Amino acid sequence: MPLSNIYNHMNTEEKVRKIKQSFRLYMNGVAAQSMRDKGIDYKINWGITLPHLREMAAEYDKDKDLATALWGSDVRECRLLATMLMPPEECDEDTACRWVGECVNQEQTEMLVFNLLQNAPCARAVARKMLFADDQKSMLCAFHLLSRLISRGYRLDEEMSVRLASACVETMRSGDATMRHAAMNCVTRYLDSAQEYADLLQIRLKDEKIDIF
Repeated sequence: MPLSNIYNHMNTEEKVRKIKQSFRLYMNGVAAQSMRDKGIDYKINWGITLPHLREMAAEYDKDKDLATALWGSDVRECRLLATMLMPPEECDEDTACRWVGECVNQEQTEMLVFNLLQNAPCARAVARKMLFADDQKSMLCAFHLLSRLISRGYRLDEEMSVRLASACVETMRSGDATMRHAAMNCVTRYLDSAQEYADLLQIRLKDEKIDIF
């Protein structure tokens, strides 16, 4: 019997326990220490690589209850697996925004966007809400999510283009390299997409003497 069939007969608590037990097979102390050295800190971090986490996620069907239980953990690997196991179609705007707010570092935000949010029906609504928020965590999510959506043909309206320009100016003047990199990727994709209001952003960047190229 395939592993997925075996695991699907377990209840959520049993699945979480099984998943946590399996972390010992892939633990990587060197990787965990490297993350800490780079400021990516977790209460509990087994240092398991993303490819190994994807292998583990592949053993289970998408499961909202399981994903929710894993997200409620303070273990790095549980949080990342949650983004892989939540069914995108069952991730509503409230859940998406709450998870963004509960992300504790850049890695979680990036994986949340890549594994889940970009594929959720609420993706555009979440991107807009994050873009107009005034905290750094939301803005990081906005940059990453908009980059993904723009590459899929999403077109920004005038209000969003003006806001993106302001957010980019603010971010490029900050000392946070992670935020600047995310902003540059987003703006570059937007300008390359030759959208109707992209010139507004380009003009603002020139006025502010910001050269991202």
